[in-house]
Amino acid sequence: MLGLPNILCSFFRIWLTIWLSSISILNIVAQNIIITPTPKKIDYPAGNGYTLFKKGKELKLAFVQDMEGKSLHAAEIVNEAFKERYNLATSLERDPREAQIQLVLIDESRAIKDLKIPPQKLKEAYHLSITPNRIRIEGVTPQGVFYGAITLAQVIEQTKDSTLKAIQITDYPDFDIRGISDDISRGQVSNQKNFKKLIQRIARYKLNTLMLYIEDMIQLDKYSEIGKNRGALTKKEIKEIIEYAQKNYVEIIPIFQTFAHQENILSLDQFQSLAEFPGATSFCTSCNLTYSFLDNVLKEICTLFPSEYIHIGGDESFDVGLGFSRVEMNKIGQAELILQHYLKVYNIAKKYGKKVNMYGDMLLKHPQILSKLPKDIQIMDWQYQPDSEYPSNITFQQAGLTYLVSPTVHNS
Repeated sequence: MLGLPNILCSFFRIWLTIWLSSISILNIVAQNIIITPTPKKIDYPAGNGYTLFKKGKELKLAFVQDMEGKSLHAAEIVNEAFKERYNLATSLERDPREAQIQLVLIDESRAIKDLKIPPQKLKEAYHLSITPNRIRIEGVTPQGVFYGAITLAQVIEQTKDSTLKAIQITDYPDFDIRGISDDISRGQVSNQKNFKKLIQRIARYKLNTLMLYIEDMIQLDKYSEIGKNRGALTKKEIKEIIEYAQKNYVEIIPIFQTFAHQENILSLDQFQSLAEFPGATSFCTSCNLTYSFLDNVLKEICTLFPSEYIHIGGDESFDVGLGFSRVEMNKIGQAELILQHYLKVYNIAKKYGKKVNMYGDMLLKHPQILSKLPKDIQIMDWQYQPDSEYPSNITFQQAGLTYLVSPTVHNS
């Protein structure tokens, strides 16, 4: 049994250890920079001092192994960061040895062997090095250099004076598709300025995908009544959005509803015959005209958007089979009726060279059709409410389907 003095000594040693550890942790937190998203590897080399930039002195920036200047937008990000934080401008320098900032396109072997970046992650990976005399951003691709520039901007934003502490950061993403979906079909369509602001904002957090949920909010050549007086985007506006997104390495994927949620289109005189019944939100699956219409629309959309994907919607088609398709549904069942529709739309999209994304809620309602779907369909698992577990993920995984997790603001 320990005597009282020994107990007190033991307690004191434990308390002192905890106290000293707390000081150490606080010191580390105080020195560290917060990068969003958190990098795979971040080091603060000891003894390297600080990189000091004098106010009023122009910084020189050079492209290395990038004769065409493909990393120009990354250079713009760097220039903007220094200008806003230090009121310093950057100028391009031909001789990399004379430049304080280097944007470098490296070969794959250096990325894999020296930087330990997995081969499948090279496209978006980067390495940022801040030493006492130089800032160096390396990437196999201009996109990687771009993300390195964004990280540098975050570092600069968090400096408290005119110094940058020496740092080494290596990072690459866990997920190939990272982004948000934006519903512009319910009276809140953005103008061009706000679209660009949104794209810039998500790119600054290294997100690379924006899915535009459009329903009838697109002006089409063949069907000029769609979206009329609703603020629908013109093709010229969409092209401008796409070009700006490409500059920021954001892919625009259209979400066009090919099943339900088309009450605005189906309420127009020209298209009422395509509805499951008058006032329905879903297309009639037993009407040949439905698929002629969808073919025409998807042809225009697929031509307009350069993404390899198109999202065909497909969620909440609760009124399918309750009208003109009732006879067919009574023969084969609602699940098979839904499957046949998905396959028809899938084939149209494939005809125009697109991979298919779709919502998964109706598949969860009719899981017997999961095994009959083409395996290259990518499911967006849209969930509304917070929960401790989401068994839907397991359902799609066991069916051999790729899926994207898509929470709402309630459970993100």
